[in-house]
Amino acid sequence: MDGCEVCDLRQRGEKGSPAWLTWRVWLLVTAGVCWCIHATWHEAAQSALDNNALALGLGAEPAVSRWLPAAAALASLAVAVGQALTGGEPLRFLVTAGASVGTKAFAFGIEALLRA
Repeated sequence: MDGCEVCDLRQRGEKGSPAWLTWRVWLLVTAGVCWCIHATWHEAAQSALDNNALALGLGAEPAVSRWLPAAAALASLAVAVGQALTGGEPLRFLVTAGASVGTKAFAFGIEALLRA
C-alpha cells in the first residue's frame, strides 16, 4: 500500500457507515424495541391472569424489573432520534437500546426455559 491508498481508507472511515447500513440498524433497533414492549405487555397481562406465574424479579417489585429493559430501550431510542435530528451521533444510543432489548430477550428466554 502506498500513501494514497492509506489516505483513501482513512477518508472512507471518517465518512461513517453507508446509508443502507445505517437504515438497517435503525430498523432493527426499532423493531427490537417494539418487540420488547410487546413482549413485556403480554408478560404483564399473563401475570395478571395467572397469579402463579414465574417472574424473575430482581428487585422488590417484579413489575419494575419486568418493565425496566423496555423503558430503557424506548428512552435510548428516543434520545437516538433526537441526536439524529440535531446532527449528533446516535450510534451509542442505538447500541444502548439494542443492549436493553438483548437483556429483555435473555431474561425472556430464561423464564421460558424455567417454565418448560
